[in-house]
Order: sequence, then C-alpha cells, then structure tokens
Amino acid sequence: MAALPPEAFSAGGITMTGRGKHGPVRATLRPDGIIMCFQQPLTTPTSAARMAAGDEKADGWTFWSLTVDGTTRTLFDLRDLLIAKDG
Repeated sequence: MAALPPEAFSAGGITMTGRGKHGPVRATLRPDGIIMCFQQPLTTPTSAARMAAGDEKADGWTFWSLTVDGTTRTLFDLRDLLIAKDG
C-alpha cells in the first residue's frame, strides 16, 4: 500500500469499504499505512477485515475495496496493478 501515490491521500486518508455480517463497513487507510477500523488502529488489511467482518477467516486483500482515480478495486487487484506498473 506504500506504493499508492501521495495524492491519493489528499484528504488525509482513503476510505475502504467491505461487507460485514451486518452490512457495509468502512475503514480509513492512513498515509502511514495504519488502517483505522471502528476507531482502532490496525496494521494489516486482514486484521482490519477480521475485526470488521467478525470472521477470523476473512482475507483483507479481497474484503476491502477502495477507489483511486475514479476506479473501485479490491486491495488484491490494486496491489497487482501497482506491482505490474513497477515491473
């Protein structure tokens, strides 16, 4: 996630969305890589997804989606896109 362009954080953080057991959930990805979920700082997408989903098997890379440059992608898809750009 460190490969995201700095302008993506122009509002101080990027809102990520996922679907928990009780409906949609949101978290904020901060520029320092910390994910704020239910006012708790978490260090990995998976730990945030598991908290948000209430499911210890949730995979944060496919659970969370975010919008960058007008396109919504899962973290998994965004990671692959950024790796392809660097490679």
